[in-house]
Amino acid sequence: MHGFLHLIGYDHETDDEADEMETLEREILAHLGIPDPYADRERMN
Repeated sequence: MHGFLHLIGYDHETDDEADEMETLEREILAHLGIPDPYADRERMN
């Protein structure tokens, strides 16, 4: 999904862009029934 979002114009060069892209990625994956790939990273912080 991450690569697809890049192909349609999303990027993560700034914190705001990263937040937007990550949020969209999480929403799409959740809709498809795929676990959040960032959940482990957040539990570590």
